[in-house]
Amino acid sequence: MLETIPDKIDQECHTEEAIQAWLVSQLAEGLEVDPEEIDIQEPFESYNLESADALILLGRLENYLGREVSPTLLWNYPNIEALAERLAEDSNS
Repeated sequence: MLETIPDKIDQECHTEEAIQAWLVSQLAEGLEVDPEEIDIQEPFESYNLESADALILLGRLENYLGREVSPTLLWNYPNIEALAERLAEDSNS
């Protein structure tokens, strides 16, 4: 599903909305669906992400944010909306 980790993306303002859009884009790409089919309130587990896919997504997320993230984030914040909110809080602190 998800393959390689892209090169580090230039730093930008990581607002909740920007993080949500990025996560939707990555998930849609990995699932080969239109981004409009991704519901930000739907649990990650409903998209049938395997452990390897989740780790790849987290690696890409670290590159996008320019910092390390906990490997348990997808379990502690089970949907895009909750995860983006938490990550935006971290980016603003």
